[in-house]
Amino acid sequence: MKKIEKIKCHDYCPAWCNEPDLVDFVYRGYRCRIQRIFPLGHLAGYVVLPENHPWNNKSYHDIPADIHGGLTFAQYDTRGTFWVIGFDCAHSGDLIPGLVKSNQDAKKKKLIDLAKKYLTEKNLVTYIDNFILKKEVYRDIKFLRKQIRRLVKQAIEAHDAARNQD
Repeated sequence: MKKIEKIKCHDYCPAWCNEPDLVDFVYRGYRCRIQRIFPLGHLAGYVVLPENHPWNNKSYHDIPADIHGGLTFAQYDTRGTFWVIGFDCAHSGDLIPGLVKSNQDAKKKKLIDLAKKYLTEKNLVTYIDNFILKKEVYRDIKFLRKQIRRLVKQAIEAHDAARNQD
């Protein structure tokens, strides 16, 4: 009888298959959200600021927050009530689920075209597999929770500093 090898989860179901598309939670009094952005499938994190926060009505470019990839979102919520800031995980080095196949194919083609004259085919494939394709990292729910907590802590520090100046 032939032994059947067990298929590893990541061979047929990547990490994002088992994650929710939306997670709402409260951290230190701040409402927070993790949301999957379609059609690309990457995650983004958001924090709702209180009414009198010094970051309200500021462009994300003008908010001195240190967060993964930098802030990429700052605007009122859909009701126009609260200022929301956020970031996404669709930057260089981030694995974007909707682009996995096309990114790999494009990278392989470009590198093969550029490197054919310098590397043997075997060395080229090894280089691509070990150093190019593996550099992208999927930023999961756990990663986003940590980043959002970090963002909330910075928001609290900025709020406290503004109140102390008054």
